Amino acid sequence: MAQLEPDLLQHLKAQSALMAIVDGVYAGRVPAHPETSTAVAFYRIAADRAYCLESELDVCRALMVIAAIAKGERAAQRALDAFEQIRAALSMYRGQMNGGVFIHCATLESETLEMPFEPLDASDDWPQRYLGNWRISYTN
Repeated sequence: MAQLEPDLLQHLKAQSALMAIVDGVYAGRVPAHPETSTAVAFYRIAADRAYCLESELDVCRALMVIAAIAKGERAAQRALDAFEQIRAALSMYRGQMNGGVFIHCATLESETLEMPFEPLDASDDWPQRYLGNWRISYTN
């Protein structure tokens, strides 16, 4: 089965409106760069397969966390603006992605703006995150 993450990364990076307001899109952690003020990061937190009576089908339903992260002036608004561009690019998306994955449907299951925090990972010093849990059904 083709991996969703590389295709999703390419799809988000191809969104000119999103790339105009963020410094980068990353699968996994945001690298610790002092010049980065707004970024998007995503990772898979769960996945399940579909089955019929005889076998496993070639369908996967991934639960992905996609976060718009911002620091500095107007961080909460910039995180929300970036998240709205993610929503425009993915909500109810259906189609073939560049690497061969076919998205049947992408739906936003929940979203939240996190209050300022101090992360312990490589994305150090990110005071605002707008998080969304996305359910993405796909086949290769």
